[in-house]
Amino acid sequence: MNTIKKVIVLLVMLGILVLILDGTSDFLLYARVQHHKNQEIYNRTNLLKKMLPNSVVQAEYIENFIETQKYLKYHYIPFIGKMAIPGDHGIYHIDEQGRRILTTKAHDAKTPQKRLLILGSSQSFGYYNNDAQSFAAQLENLLPEYVIDNYSVPSQSTALNLVNWRRITSSGHKYDLAIIVNGPIDFYSECFENPEILSQWQMEQSDKYQLPALISIPRIIIQKISTIEANPSGCQSASEQTHMVQQITFRFQQLLDYGRSLNTKTLIFIPPVPWGNRANIDNVKIQLGPDKEVLAQLMKKLEPISKKHEEIIDLNHIYDHHKEQFFLDGFGHLTVNGNKLLAKYIATYVEQNVPID
Repeated sequence: MNTIKKVIVLLVMLGILVLILDGTSDFLLYARVQHHKNQEIYNRTNLLKKMLPNSVVQAEYIENFIETQKYLKYHYIPFIGKMAIPGDHGIYHIDEQGRRILTTKAHDAKTPQKRLLILGSSQSFGYYNNDAQSFAAQLENLLPEYVIDNYSVPSQSTALNLVNWRRITSSGHKYDLAIIVNGPIDFYSECFENPEILSQWQMEQSDKYQLPALISIPRIIIQKISTIEANPSGCQSASEQTHMVQQITFRFQQLLDYGRSLNTKTLIFIPPVPWGNRANIDNVKIQLGPDKEVLAQLMKKLEPISKKHEEIIDLNHIYDHHKEQFFLDGFGHLTVNGNKLLAKYIATYVEQNVPID
Protein backbone atom coordinates (compact mmCIF):
# COMPACT_ATOMS: atom_id res chain seq x y z
CA MET A 1 0.00 0.00 0.00
CA ASN A 2 2.82 2.38 0.89
CA THR A 3 4.47 1.57 -2.44
CA ILE A 4 1.30 2.56 -4.35
CA LYS A 5 1.09 5.84 -2.42
CA LYS A 6 4.75 6.59 -3.21
CA VAL A 7 4.16 5.90 -6.91
CA ILE A 8 1.11 8.19 -6.94
CA VAL A 9 3.02 10.96 -5.16
CA LEU A 10 5.93 10.54 -7.59
CA LEU A 11 3.61 10.73 -10.62
CA VAL A 12 1.89 13.84 -9.21
CA MET A 13 5.27 15.50 -8.59
CA LEU A 14 6.43 14.61 -12.11
CA GLY A 15 3.19 16.05 -13.52
CA ILE A 16 3.66 19.27 -11.57
CA LEU A 17 7.28 19.47 -12.73
CA VAL A 18 6.23 18.99 -16.38
CA LEU A 19 3.58 21.72 -16.00
CA ILE A 20 6.11 24.10 -14.44
CA LEU A 21 8.64 23.39 -17.19
CA ASP A 22 6.02 23.81 -19.92
CA GLY A 23 4.68 27.04 -18.40
CA THR A 24 8.19 28.46 -17.98
CA SER A 25 9.02 27.45 -21.55
CA ASP A 26 5.84 29.11 -22.85
CA PHE A 27 6.78 32.32 -21.04
CA LEU A 28 10.30 32.20 -22.48
CA LEU A 29 8.90 31.64 -25.98
CA TYR A 30 6.55 34.59 -25.58
CA ALA A 31 9.36 36.78 -24.23
CA ARG A 32 11.56 35.70 -27.14
CA VAL A 33 8.91 36.65 -29.71
CA GLN A 34 8.32 40.04 -28.06
CA HIS A 35 12.06 40.70 -27.91
CA HIS A 36 12.34 39.75 -31.58
CA LYS A 37 9.53 42.17 -32.49
CA ASN A 38 11.11 45.02 -30.54
CA GLN A 39 14.52 44.25 -32.00
CA GLU A 40 13.04 44.19 -35.50
CA ILE A 41 11.45 47.61 -35.00
CA TYR A 42 14.76 48.91 -33.64
CA ASN A 43 16.70 47.55 -36.63
CA ARG A 44 14.18 48.86 -39.15
CA THR A 45 14.19 52.26 -37.47
CA ASN A 46 17.98 52.48 -37.71
CA LEU A 47 17.81 51.48 -41.39
CA LEU A 48 15.21 54.17 -42.07
CA LYS A 49 17.42 56.77 -40.36
CA LYS A 50 20.15 55.96 -42.87
CA MET A 51 17.76 56.30 -45.81
CA LEU A 52 15.76 59.41 -44.91
CA PRO A 53 16.44 62.33 -47.30
CA ASN A 54 17.95 65.48 -45.88
CA SER A 55 14.91 67.44 -47.10
CA VAL A 56 12.58 65.93 -44.48
CA VAL A 57 12.26 66.48 -40.75
CA GLN A 58 13.86 63.20 -39.73
CA ALA A 59 12.52 63.10 -36.17
CA GLU A 60 8.96 63.48 -37.49
CA TYR A 61 9.29 60.61 -39.96
CA ILE A 62 10.98 58.38 -37.41
CA GLU A 63 8.03 58.96 -35.08
CA ASN A 64 5.62 58.19 -37.95
CA PHE A 65 7.52 55.00 -38.72
CA ILE A 66 7.48 53.77 -35.11
CA GLU A 67 3.76 54.51 -34.78
CA THR A 68 3.13 52.54 -37.98
CA GLN A 69 5.05 49.52 -36.72
CA LYS A 70 3.48 49.58 -33.26
CA TYR A 71 -0.13 50.61 -33.82
CA LEU A 72 -1.31 49.89 -37.36
CA LYS A 73 -2.91 46.43 -37.22
CA TYR A 74 -4.83 44.38 -39.76
CA HIS A 75 -7.61 41.84 -39.92
CA TYR A 76 -8.64 39.47 -42.69
CA ILE A 77 -11.59 40.18 -45.01
CA PRO A 78 -12.72 37.20 -47.16
CA PHE A 79 -11.64 37.47 -50.82
CA ILE A 80 -9.91 40.80 -50.13
CA GLY A 81 -7.18 39.86 -47.69
CA LYS A 82 -5.81 42.11 -45.01
CA MET A 83 -7.46 45.41 -44.13
CA ALA A 84 -6.53 47.93 -41.49
CA ILE A 85 -8.56 47.46 -38.31
CA PRO A 86 -11.02 50.34 -37.80
CA GLY A 87 -10.03 52.87 -35.18
CA ASP A 88 -7.33 55.42 -34.34
CA HIS A 89 -3.83 53.99 -34.74
CA GLY A 90 -1.36 56.77 -34.04
CA ILE A 91 -1.20 58.87 -37.21
CA TYR A 92 -3.79 56.69 -38.96
CA HIS A 93 -7.58 57.01 -38.60
CA ILE A 94 -9.54 54.16 -40.19
CA ASP A 95 -13.33 54.02 -40.41
CA GLU A 96 -15.54 50.92 -40.30
CA GLN A 97 -15.35 50.47 -44.07
CA GLY A 98 -11.53 50.50 -44.12
CA ARG A 99 -11.22 54.06 -45.43
CA ARG A 100 -8.40 56.26 -44.18
CA ILE A 101 -9.99 59.40 -42.76
CA LEU A 102 -8.18 62.72 -43.07
CA THR A 103 -8.44 64.93 -40.01
CA THR A 104 -7.16 67.87 -42.09
CA LYS A 105 -9.78 69.29 -44.44
CA ALA A 106 -8.93 71.44 -47.43
CA HIS A 107 -12.44 72.50 -48.43
CA ASP A 108 -12.64 76.10 -47.31
CA ALA A 109 -12.92 78.12 -50.52
CA LYS A 110 -15.20 75.79 -52.50
CA THR A 111 -18.06 73.48 -51.65
CA PRO A 112 -17.26 70.07 -53.16
CA GLN A 113 -19.63 69.01 -55.94
CA LYS A 114 -18.15 65.63 -56.89
CA ARG A 115 -16.95 62.44 -55.22
CA LEU A 116 -13.57 60.88 -55.97
CA LEU A 117 -12.42 57.37 -55.00
CA ILE A 118 -8.75 56.49 -54.52
CA LEU A 119 -7.68 52.85 -54.74
CA GLY A 120 -4.11 51.64 -54.45
CA SER A 121 -1.52 50.23 -52.11
CA SER A 122 0.65 51.59 -49.29
CA GLN A 123 1.96 54.49 -51.36
CA SER A 124 -1.46 56.08 -51.95
CA PHE A 125 -2.59 54.93 -48.49
CA GLY A 126 0.09 57.25 -47.10
CA TYR A 127 2.42 54.83 -45.33
CA TYR A 128 4.66 56.70 -42.84
CA ASN A 129 2.78 59.95 -43.67
CA ASN A 130 0.55 61.77 -41.22
CA ASP A 131 -2.70 63.22 -42.54
CA ALA A 132 -1.21 66.51 -43.73
CA GLN A 133 1.71 64.76 -45.47
CA SER A 134 -0.33 62.10 -47.27
CA PHE A 135 -0.97 61.86 -51.00
CA ALA A 136 -4.76 62.09 -50.52
CA ALA A 137 -4.39 65.37 -48.59
CA GLN A 138 -2.22 66.87 -51.35
CA LEU A 139 -4.77 65.82 -53.99
CA GLU A 140 -7.63 67.23 -51.94
CA ASN A 141 -5.80 70.57 -51.77
CA LEU A 142 -5.51 70.63 -55.58
CA LEU A 143 -9.02 69.36 -56.37
CA PRO A 144 -11.29 71.18 -53.89
CA GLU A 145 -14.34 70.42 -56.04
CA TYR A 146 -14.07 66.76 -55.02
CA VAL A 147 -14.79 64.95 -51.77
CA ILE A 148 -12.08 62.31 -51.67
CA ASP A 149 -12.44 58.82 -50.18
CA ASN A 150 -9.13 56.98 -49.83
CA TYR A 151 -9.70 53.21 -49.74
CA SER A 152 -6.10 52.30 -50.55
CA VAL A 153 -4.77 49.32 -48.59
CA PRO A 154 -1.08 48.55 -47.94
CA SER A 155 0.15 45.62 -50.09
CA GLN A 156 -3.11 45.44 -52.06
CA SER A 157 -2.68 44.40 -55.69
CA THR A 158 -4.69 45.75 -58.62
CA ALA A 159 -6.70 42.50 -58.66
CA LEU A 160 -7.71 43.08 -55.03
CA ASN A 161 -8.36 46.77 -55.74
CA LEU A 162 -11.18 45.57 -57.99
CA VAL A 163 -12.62 43.24 -55.33
CA ASN A 164 -12.36 46.04 -52.78
CA TRP A 165 -14.15 48.43 -55.15
CA ARG A 166 -17.01 45.96 -55.54
CA ARG A 167 -17.26 45.75 -51.74
CA ILE A 168 -17.37 49.54 -51.50
CA THR A 169 -20.10 49.70 -54.17
CA SER A 170 -22.17 47.07 -52.35
CA SER A 171 -22.13 49.39 -49.33
CA GLY A 172 -23.95 52.03 -51.38
CA HIS A 173 -21.04 54.34 -52.24
CA LYS A 174 -21.05 55.96 -55.71
CA TYR A 175 -18.36 58.10 -57.29
CA ASP A 176 -18.00 60.49 -60.19
CA LEU A 177 -14.30 59.73 -60.58
CA ALA A 178 -12.13 56.80 -59.52
CA ILE A 179 -8.35 56.82 -59.70
CA ILE A 180 -6.22 53.74 -59.18
CA VAL A 181 -2.65 54.57 -58.16
CA ASN A 182 -1.11 51.13 -58.38
CA GLY A 183 0.57 48.48 -60.52
CA PRO A 184 4.18 48.04 -59.36
CA ILE A 185 3.10 46.22 -56.17
CA ASP A 186 1.78 43.40 -58.37
CA PHE A 187 5.29 42.80 -59.70
CA TYR A 188 6.84 42.91 -56.23
CA SER A 189 4.28 40.54 -54.72
CA GLU A 190 4.60 37.97 -57.49
CA CYS A 191 8.39 38.05 -57.62
CA PHE A 192 9.45 38.40 -54.00
CA GLU A 193 6.61 37.30 -51.73
CA ASN A 194 6.61 33.52 -52.14
CA PRO A 195 3.20 32.34 -50.84
CA GLU A 196 4.50 28.87 -49.94
CA ILE A 197 7.31 30.19 -47.76
CA LEU A 198 5.07 32.83 -46.12
CA SER A 199 2.39 30.23 -45.41
CA GLN A 200 4.94 27.84 -43.90
CA TRP A 201 6.36 30.61 -41.70
CA GLN A 202 2.87 31.59 -40.49
CA MET A 203 2.11 27.95 -39.60
CA GLU A 204 5.36 27.72 -37.66
CA GLN A 205 4.51 30.88 -35.71
CA SER A 206 1.06 29.46 -34.90
CA ASP A 207 2.51 26.09 -33.85
CA LYS A 208 4.64 27.78 -31.20
CA TYR A 209 1.52 28.38 -29.12
CA GLN A 210 -0.78 25.60 -30.31
CA LEU A 211 1.76 22.93 -29.37
CA PRO A 212 3.28 22.43 -25.90
CA ALA A 213 6.47 24.42 -25.43
CA LEU A 214 8.42 21.21 -24.74
CA ILE A 215 7.63 20.19 -28.32
CA SER A 216 7.93 23.56 -30.05
CA ILE A 217 11.35 24.40 -28.53
CA PRO A 218 13.09 21.35 -30.06
CA ARG A 219 11.44 22.27 -33.37
CA ILE A 220 12.95 25.75 -33.19
CA ILE A 221 16.38 24.24 -32.56
CA ILE A 222 15.99 21.92 -35.55
CA GLN A 223 14.91 24.85 -37.76
CA LYS A 224 18.01 26.76 -36.70
CA ILE A 225 20.17 23.88 -37.90
CA SER A 226 18.35 23.36 -41.20
CA THR A 227 17.48 26.11 -43.69
CA ILE A 228 14.41 26.60 -45.86
CA GLU A 229 15.28 27.46 -49.43
CA ALA A 230 12.75 29.51 -51.36
CA ASN A 231 11.85 28.41 -54.84
CA PRO A 232 13.80 30.47 -57.40
CA SER A 233 11.73 33.29 -58.88
CA GLY A 234 10.52 32.86 -62.45
CA CYS A 235 10.51 36.63 -62.95
CA GLN A 236 13.94 36.66 -64.59
CA SER A 237 12.89 34.95 -67.84
CA ALA A 238 11.66 37.08 -70.73
CA SER A 239 8.62 34.87 -71.30
CA GLU A 240 7.52 35.12 -67.66
CA GLN A 241 8.01 38.88 -67.65
CA THR A 242 5.88 39.20 -70.78
CA HIS A 243 3.20 37.06 -69.15
CA MET A 244 3.24 39.22 -65.99
CA VAL A 245 2.81 42.43 -67.99
CA GLN A 246 -0.09 40.83 -69.87
CA GLN A 247 -1.72 39.88 -66.57
CA ILE A 248 -1.43 43.39 -65.16
CA THR A 249 -2.81 44.82 -68.40
CA PHE A 250 -5.77 42.47 -68.03
CA ARG A 251 -6.28 43.61 -64.42
CA PHE A 252 -6.16 47.25 -65.52
CA GLN A 253 -8.79 46.54 -68.16
CA GLN A 254 -11.04 44.86 -65.60
CA LEU A 255 -10.87 47.97 -63.41
CA LEU A 256 -11.68 50.24 -66.36
CA ASP A 257 -14.59 48.02 -67.43
CA TYR A 258 -16.01 47.97 -63.92
CA GLY A 259 -15.80 51.75 -63.73
CA ARG A 260 -17.74 52.01 -67.01
CA SER A 261 -20.40 49.66 -65.68
CA LEU A 262 -20.93 52.11 -62.80
CA ASN A 263 -20.81 55.15 -65.07
CA THR A 264 -17.76 56.27 -63.09
CA LYS A 265 -14.91 57.92 -64.95
CA THR A 266 -11.89 55.74 -64.17
CA LEU A 267 -8.20 56.55 -64.54
CA ILE A 268 -5.23 54.35 -63.73
CA PHE A 269 -1.97 56.03 -62.77
CA ILE A 270 1.19 53.93 -62.65
CA PRO A 271 3.06 55.65 -59.80
CA PRO A 272 6.79 56.35 -59.49
CA VAL A 273 8.88 53.67 -57.78
CA PRO A 274 12.63 53.31 -57.14
CA TRP A 275 13.01 51.01 -60.16
CA GLY A 276 13.15 51.59 -63.91
CA ASN A 277 13.59 55.37 -63.97
CA ARG A 278 16.18 58.09 -63.36
CA ALA A 279 14.94 59.39 -60.03
CA ASN A 280 17.49 60.22 -57.34
CA ILE A 281 17.50 57.01 -55.28
CA ASP A 282 20.97 57.32 -53.73
CA ASN A 283 19.47 57.34 -50.23
CA VAL A 284 17.54 54.04 -50.66
CA LYS A 285 20.11 52.01 -52.60
CA ILE A 286 21.03 50.27 -49.34
CA GLN A 287 17.61 48.56 -49.55
CA LEU A 288 17.75 47.80 -53.27
CA GLY A 289 19.54 44.52 -53.91
CA PRO A 290 20.51 43.16 -57.33
CA ASP A 291 17.16 41.34 -57.52
CA LYS A 292 15.44 44.70 -57.91
CA GLU A 293 16.86 44.82 -61.45
CA VAL A 294 14.07 42.40 -62.30
CA LEU A 295 11.53 45.01 -61.18
CA ALA A 296 13.23 47.65 -63.32
CA GLN A 297 12.94 45.37 -66.35
CA LEU A 298 9.25 44.78 -65.63
CA MET A 299 8.53 48.50 -65.26
CA LYS A 300 10.20 49.12 -68.64
CA LYS A 301 7.99 46.48 -70.24
CA LEU A 302 4.93 48.15 -68.70
CA GLU A 303 5.61 51.55 -70.30
CA PRO A 304 4.05 50.88 -73.75
CA ILE A 305 0.65 50.19 -72.16
CA SER A 306 0.01 53.88 -71.44
CA LYS A 307 0.65 54.69 -75.11
CA LYS A 308 -2.13 52.31 -76.16
CA HIS A 309 -4.69 53.25 -73.48
CA GLU A 310 -5.48 56.89 -72.78
CA GLU A 311 -7.01 55.95 -69.41
CA ILE A 312 -3.72 54.41 -68.21
CA ILE A 313 -1.12 57.06 -67.41
CA ASP A 314 2.49 56.13 -66.66
CA LEU A 315 3.97 58.47 -64.02
CA ASN A 316 7.04 56.41 -63.16
CA HIS A 317 9.34 59.05 -64.67
CA ILE A 318 7.97 62.20 -63.02
CA TYR A 319 10.90 62.33 -60.58
CA ASP A 320 13.51 61.95 -63.32
CA HIS A 321 16.14 64.71 -63.36
CA HIS A 322 15.07 66.06 -59.95
CA LYS A 323 17.96 66.39 -57.53
CA GLU A 324 15.66 66.03 -54.54
CA GLN A 325 15.17 62.55 -53.09
CA PHE A 326 11.46 61.72 -52.92
CA PHE A 327 11.56 58.13 -51.64
CA LEU A 328 11.65 57.28 -47.94
CA ASP A 329 12.71 53.68 -48.55
CA GLY A 330 13.31 51.05 -51.22
CA PHE A 331 9.60 50.16 -51.35
CA GLY A 332 8.57 53.48 -52.88
CA HIS A 333 6.96 55.20 -49.89
CA LEU A 334 7.04 58.94 -50.44
CA THR A 335 8.09 62.12 -48.69
CA VAL A 336 5.58 64.95 -48.44
CA ASN A 337 7.22 66.63 -51.46
CA GLY A 338 7.04 63.36 -53.36
CA ASN A 339 3.32 63.21 -52.60
CA LYS A 340 2.87 66.83 -53.64
CA LEU A 341 4.53 66.29 -57.02
CA LEU A 342 2.58 63.07 -57.67
CA ALA A 343 -0.69 64.79 -56.71
CA LYS A 344 0.16 67.76 -58.94
CA TYR A 345 0.57 65.55 -62.02
CA ILE A 346 -2.65 63.66 -61.31
CA ALA A 347 -4.66 66.81 -60.52
CA THR A 348 -3.43 68.48 -63.70
CA TYR A 349 -4.44 65.45 -65.75
CA VAL A 350 -7.88 65.37 -64.11
CA GLU A 351 -8.45 69.09 -64.69
CA GLN A 352 -7.48 68.78 -68.36
CA ASN A 353 -9.33 65.56 -69.15
CA VAL A 354 -12.29 65.23 -66.77
CA PRO A 355 -14.92 67.94 -67.29
CA ILE A 356 -16.85 69.24 -64.31
CA ASP A 357 -20.55 69.32 -65.25
